[in-house]
Amino acid sequence: MEGSHRSQATFYRCRARSLAPESPALQDHPANVYLREDHLTVKINSWIARLFAPAHIRRTVEELADADELAGRIETQAQSFRRCIAAAESTMERLRRAIEVGWDPETLTEQYNAAAADKRAAEVGLKVVDPVPQLTADDIRTMVTQLGDMAKALDLADRHDFAELYEALGLTIAYDHRLQVAEVSITPALRGVKKCVRGQTRTLTTRLDLAFDPAGRTP
Repeated sequence: MEGSHRSQATFYRCRARSLAPESPALQDHPANVYLREDHLTVKINSWIARLFAPAHIRRTVEELADADELAGRIETQAQSFRRCIAAAESTMERLRRAIEVGWDPETLTEQYNAAAADKRAAEVGLKVVDPVPQLTADDIRTMVTQLGDMAKALDLADRHDFAELYEALGLTIAYDHRLQVAEVSITPALRGVKKCVRGQTRTLTTRLDLAFDPAGRTP
């Protein structure tokens, strides 16, 4: 989505023509989908403030420090690359045997080179798969302390401040114009606050109902 200023307000706009020609989303996508920025951010900020309020901060830290989701995602990625490597090696071995029993090498060269390329790509992917370490609960408490009083910060923030805060929190938004619901997630990373330390947390997600906001409608 892109920013669009209309009638004294800023909207996020998604144009149908900006989507890939074969995208399934085109089936029921209006020419333009508009989402008013301030109607969305007020709900996002309310959710963030609740997460980091003194009454909820302990539970939030515990949920962010849950290593199961991140470890599972890393292992799933690694397994996928290992399967690709094994499949490529199997193909390469089969082709070598075919050549040994008399198949014309020239007819098999292209297949062999493609399998070798797949193996190299998977090996590179396996080496770099999500190397960011998991943050501990103590790391996250340090990060929260550095961020300060979240509710006060949100009350005093301008659009530039919001952008910096959202980046530090790793905030992402997926908007469904049919349901008029925004799925909002945060994955705070300590590197966004303290650059000498790197680390990642579990993702926390909420669904914000925008059905009664004029911003949720698509003119």
